[in-house]
Amino acid sequence: MRLLRHDVRLRRPAPRATNDGLAAARARGNIGGRKPKLTPGQVDELLQLYGTGTSVPQLARTFKVSRGTVYRHISLAAGKDDRQAL
Repeated sequence: MRLLRHDVRLRRPAPRATNDGLAAARARGNIGGRKPKLTPGQVDELLQLYGTGTSVPQLARTFKVSRGTVYRHISLAAGKDDRQAL
């Protein structure tokens, strides 16, 4: 029984004040979430370097991001992924 009660508490909805605060932040233009690791200019540069044959691991080291981030931007640029760039 104790475990069941604990699980229920984790799933309760956010308090009204929290939702009001999030709505107010959105109205001010804050969307929340993590800031992108790469700027749009860096993404353009990354894609240009990739087009010239620079390897993905080298790009990851150059821009100080993971290989997954590099692959994600390559995929987004190719139109293979419907997600927005992070």
